[in-house]
Amino acid sequence: MNFLNIGMQFDGERTWNKSEVIAALHFHNIDFLAIEIQRPELGEPTAVVTVGDEPLEFSILMLSKTLRQDCIAYWGSESPGALIGLKFDKWLPFNPKMFLLPAPVEQHIIDRLA
Repeated sequence: MNFLNIGMQFDGERTWNKSEVIAALHFHNIDFLAIEIQRPELGEPTAVVTVGDEPLEFSILMLSKTLRQDCIAYWGSESPGALIGLKFDKWLPFNPKMFLLPAPVEQHIIDRLA
C-alpha cells in the first residue's frame, strides 16, 4: 500500500474540502482507493489518502502546487517516506511517527515502528 498525507489548509486559514482534494487527485491522474479526513490534535486537518499503485513523483509535486501545499508526505511500499513539493526542505526530515495512516491500518503500522 501507498499513502499520502495532504494538508487541507492554505493561504493561512482557508481550508480545502474533501471534494476539492478528490478533484485535484483525479486531475493529476493519481488513482486512490480511499480518502479520509483526520484532524490531529496539534495540526491542521489532513487528507489521508490510500493509493493503490505508486504515483509518479511528478504527479505528487504538481498536486502539491495545485493544493498550495509546501509539500505532501508520501509513504510507499517501496519508499521509507518522502516529502514532495517545492518547499519540502522546510519540513525535513520525514518523520514516520508523525505520518497519519488510515484508521484500519494505523495500529498495525504503529506496532511495526515501535
